[in-house]
Amino acid sequence: MRPDLIDRSAVVGPVDHCVTRLTELAGLGVDRFIMCGPLGWTDPAEEAKSRALLVETVLPGLRAARAHP
Repeated sequence: MRPDLIDRSAVVGPVDHCVTRLTELAGLGVDRFIMCGPLGWTDPAEEAKSRALLVETVLPGLRAARAHP
C-alpha cells in the first residue's frame, strides 16, 4: 500500500496517536469510523496484540476523550 494513501485515509501508529487523531476527526464532525484491525497478513501473535490494543485501549480512550472534551 502506498504511504501517501495511508497518511490521507487511515489512522495508524501508537495508541496515543490513534486516540488523538480519532478524537480530532470526531471533533470535525466525523461520526462513523470503519475500524479494521489486523487482516491476517502478519504474525498471529502480533495481530492479537494489535486487536487487544484497539479494543482495550484505543476505543475506550476515544470514548473517554469524547465524553470529556
